[in-house]
Amino acid sequence: MSPAGLATAFAALAAVTLAIGVGFAFVGAWLVLPFAGLEVLMLGAAFFVYARRAGAEVTMEQLRV
Repeated sequence: MSPAGLATAFAALAAVTLAIGVGFAFVGAWLVLPFAGLEVLMLGAAFFVYARRAGAEVTMEQLRV
């Protein structure tokens, strides 16, 4: 996945998660909002790790038996 596509996917998932958290906060379940923020933070960390390793290229050389 390209960096722009990765950023778009992260932004979309983060927006949905935070919108759901804000919706619950408006209804009175305000404790959901910090956990939604924590989820977005962990999602960002996972995407960062994926982006760092996505550029790694693994090659295998032919082995003679």
